Amino acid sequence: MYKQRNPRVSIAMATFNGEKFLAEQLDSFLLQSYMPDELVVCDDCSIDNSINILYSFKEKAPFDVVVESNINNLGYTQSFSKVLSKCTGDIVFLSDQDDVWCPNKIDEIVEYFVSNPDVWILSHDGYITDESGIRSGQTKAAQIKRGYGKNVIPQTGALSAVRKIFLDVALPIPDNIIGHDLWIHKLASFFPNRKAQLKESLQDIRRHSSNTSEWIVNKHKKILVN
Repeated sequence: MYKQRNPRVSIAMATFNGEKFLAEQLDSFLLQSYMPDELVVCDDCSIDNSINILYSFKEKAPFDVVVESNINNLGYTQSFSKVLSKCTGDIVFLSDQDDVWCPNKIDEIVEYFVSNPDVWILSHDGYITDESGIRSGQTKAAQIKRGYGKNVIPQTGALSAVRKIFLDVALPIPDNIIGHDLWIHKLASFFPNRKAQLKESLQDIRRHSSNTSEWIVNKHKKILVN
């Protein structure tokens, strides 16, 4: 039996020509031990089958699914700004279109927020996989440690969840900003006691030829330190 949905949970997703992996990510939402209350998606003028996949998922999902289609291409930063503004949950999870969530992800994050009411934004680690979804044995935090010598949890959008009360302050994202996650985490950094990190890996991070980020720590292969 699923836990009572309190607080309410939203998932915010931006899509763009994501048909290859989108269905697998959406299906991972259905396996959550703590089900979301809504999924809100902003599609940025996809020309593939992404929209059809989203509406097919909407028909079978046991929670509300809202699909917004941009009239003009906004880019991923403004698409996320738009979709985040439309979420109504108390806690909002940011989602990429090509990852896969572990079944306990929402449960673990919600439990932390409930136990720590002063926290506005929470990030966690993730397993790095190849295009087929096979784990490399590396996590993003481990790659950061090897590449930069920093023992930190990555502060990226796909590995983050935020309280709606913080989004009310952080949005809209200015047009000159590149990276919705950079903007959100930068604002939160002015309030150190409002940010928190979990060491647990709560999702797979799929690396493939169409990924927008080429940051070295996102590489599938283990970073070798000279």
